[in-house]
Amino acid sequence: MEHVGMDSGKRESQIARVTGIPIYLHSSWLIIFGLIVWTLSTGHFPAQEPDFPASSYWARGLVASLLFFVSILLHELGHAVVSRHRFKAPCAR
Repeated sequence: MEHVGMDSGKRESQIARVTGIPIYLHSSWLIIFGLIVWTLSTGHFPAQEPDFPASSYWARGLVASLLFFVSILLHELGHAVVSRHRFKAPCAR
């Protein structure tokens, strides 16, 4: 399912639904994800442990980036769940 963003006019794809809250993925997240993986794999991890194989750096970069994005997703879902709970519309009679 594709969705046109309200403020950007760019397309997003729904990738999941958690407790009724739709999760959309914008194409810019893929670019940012790739840049973070690349930066960690070619800069940070080799500087910290210079004798490891390149595949180790790329695996670490991938895992670190995934964990980073999952933490952002969980953080934002927390906001959505609390907001839904606190500002629930009164029941119509």
